[in-house]
Amino acid sequence: MSLRISDARELSYSDFLTRYSLWEGERQKFLSRGDLEEQRLKFLENPDYAKYESARAECLIQHVKNSICALNRLDTVEGDFAIGRVQQRQALAQFLSDIYAYKEAARKYSKASFARCWMPESQKTQASILQDKKDEEDAIKQLRFLQHV
Repeated sequence: MSLRISDARELSYSDFLTRYSLWEGERQKFLSRGDLEEQRLKFLENPDYAKYESARAECLIQHVKNSICALNRLDTVEGDFAIGRVQQRQALAQFLSDIYAYKEAARKYSKASFARCWMPESQKTQASILQDKKDEEDAIKQLRFLQHV
């Protein structure tokens, strides 16, 4: 099944997981093979899986934005700002920030991993090798910090 990021933005998160259940099944199977951090990195080394992870993050971003909008509508309809909704909005905003950071870290790791593994030696320069290594290390730190996404 073709995986398009634009589709991910249009689907609810549960619809996304249903439509791409084969991809999600592969992701879950892959992540359950051992240490979560290690398996997630191995998962992102595959460009197809990295694309799925990016689409999943996009869908999750849209889902969280929709949840924040729903809380805003409740405040508007009821004419007050309930403290519980304010706290929910703050938690959702933090999670949204984490999702964006995760998506970027996954992209950086996947790109650096791809360059390390698949780029022909003739196209690599010392500067690009060092930059890819730095990007990969930075991404690994971020991905460890953002395991909850």
